[in-house]
Amino acid sequence: MRALPGPVVQRLVSAWAPLARYGGASRGGAAALASAISLLAEPPVALRWGDRAVALSEIAEIVGRGEDEVEQWVRWDLLGKPVEAAEPGGRSLWGAGSIERARLVDWLLDRGVGDDDLSTLRDPRRLPLLAIDHALSDRATLTRANLARRARVDEEFVTRVWRALGLPPGDPGDALYNRRDLEGLRILAAMRAIFSDDQLIEATSVLGLAMSQVAASQVELYRGWLSTQVGDTYGGNLNAVLRNVAMIELMLPTAGQLLEIVHRRHVEAAVRSESVIMVEEAEGGLPGEVDLCVGFADLVGFTAASERMLPMQLGEMAGALVRHAEEALPARGARIVKTIGDAVMFTAPDPASASAAALDLVELAGRDGGLPPLRAGLAYGPVLRRFGDCFGRTVNVASRVCSVAPPGAVLLNCPAPLDDAAWRAAGIVGGASVTLKAKGIEGGLEAVPVVRA
Repeated sequence: MRALPGPVVQRLVSAWAPLARYGGASRGGAAALASAISLLAEPPVALRWGDRAVALSEIAEIVGRGEDEVEQWVRWDLLGKPVEAAEPGGRSLWGAGSIERARLVDWLLDRGVGDDDLSTLRDPRRLPLLAIDHALSDRATLTRANLARRARVDEEFVTRVWRALGLPPGDPGDALYNRRDLEGLRILAAMRAIFSDDQLIEATSVLGLAMSQVAASQVELYRGWLSTQVGDTYGGNLNAVLRNVAMIELMLPTAGQLLEIVHRRHVEAAVRSESVIMVEEAEGGLPGEVDLCVGFADLVGFTAASERMLPMQLGEMAGALVRHAEEALPARGARIVKTIGDAVMFTAPDPASASAAALDLVELAGRDGGLPPLRAGLAYGPVLRRFGDCFGRTVNVASRVCSVAPPGAVLLNCPAPLDDAAWRAAGIVGGASVTLKAKGIEGGLEAVPVVRA
């Protein structure tokens, strides 16, 4: 490893670190993965044991610990009360709730919680909260003042950032922040050299909103899976808590890797798009550009709907749009480039086929009672095709036209004369040209509404 150049080592580590942690390439990673998966896969205790009461020796066997250790948990009042108290000379019997509490204690011990912490709980109802806190949070040791001082910012900036992220800043003396929070705040502090605080807070608010929706969709997805696998009849809340902490151990690291990949891809696409437009304006065009008709179709009112619908419901709407696009667009020779939340981007070789495809899609989606109205904006002109995507001013114009189109309408921006024969063959006509005010485009845009002949 010492003989390899630094950048090579860095790439190897960056590529294999996630696999080493969660894919079994390290002993600790394999153990964590196996533990989480086994917890999720096994049937609930109540389903396996029913209403049968068990002795402490059986609980010890279930959790794989000594009977004397489990008896110690009883003395600390961690397992609750027995369902059948011991007769003189007999033994107490315990129900499914006590088994689940024993499993929570076992889980906490395996993850470094000490006997001192457990012995001071003195209330079995605190076990689930301790397990959730331990699974979710890095150790929070910093107050707001500590965090601000170490990041070299003022406390007001910390408060504004946390509120913009949708997170509670807490009271001044609360130790709510950890080392990762400090690292993130230091990044924002460095960015103050370029951006104003107001600009950073606006961008942070967008990030907070997006991440809250991602988190809600993950939890909703997991809840749906849990109800189909376990059902509401078995397991109870304690069993659900144990499965929750197992899901946390799987979801947070793996989702983090996925989010990083997706974020990088979207930033690359956005920067590439902006750069192509700037070069086009400076040079009057780019080598390799081809004339295409670019289209965007989006759901009207999707943003407003997102405020009153669950994330998975929004995902179902976006999925329905994709299915309709896959049915309508290829039939007219159009190619789906990508989906962007509530919108689909596509291309076609000429304005007539693109307009006919857009009309088909708008009408098909309009017959779907579960979707809000669809609208489409098209633009014909030079396009640079790279990395499976399309870039250039034409793409930007099509997006702007779509954003101002009325519900159910298809609008086309086409500087070149329309091919009347192609339009007649497609069964469509263009209406009177209108001038649209579009953000970022001086003088507005000329567009024609497209309708059936």
